[in-house]
Formats: sequence, structure tokens, C-alpha cells
Amino acid sequence: VPRFVKNTGDMKIPVLVYMGAILLMHIAALLRIAQFQGLPFILVYVGSLSYIFSDAMLASNKWTGEFTNARSIVMSTYFMAQFYITLGVLFSSLL
Repeated sequence: VPRFVKNTGDMKIPVLVYMGAILLMHIAALLRIAQFQGLPFILVYVGSLSYIFSDAMLASNKWTGEFTNARSIVMSTYFMAQFYITLGVLFSSLL
């Protein structure tokens, strides 16, 4: 469990539940390889990793102290995640 969970106070349970949901999303992206290989799988997988990174940076910024360009990093990786996941799903629907 990341170190910032210690600093969440009353939000510890909701944060852990949310982390579990993000983990399930990532596992679902991994399991897509059985159905979609190649570009659709890679795009969704990279999108899920980008989403995890975005959320980790957001949590780190909130509970362990702000860092330089936090907002730009969080938002750019979040939009990149949404873009890659959407593109991967669209490409898989064309197959």
C-alpha cells in the first residue's frame, strides 16, 4: 500500500476501495489480450497504466505534499489515458 495512504485520515477506507477499483480496471485491461491482440490491446493497456500514474500523482500531490507542475502532469496523463482507452475500444470495434 502506498505511503500516502497513511496520511489519508478519515478517507483511508474510501481511498483503499478506490485503489481496488483502479486495480480491477487494470486487470480487465490485461484480460483483453485473450480477445484483442495487437494495437487495440496495447492502447487500452497503456491507457490503464497512464490512468494509474495520473491517480498516483494526484494522490501523492494531495497527501504527501505538492510538487512542481502537479496539475499539468495529472491532467495530461489523465487525458492521455482517456484518449488511449477510447482509441483502443474504437479500434477493437472495427475488428
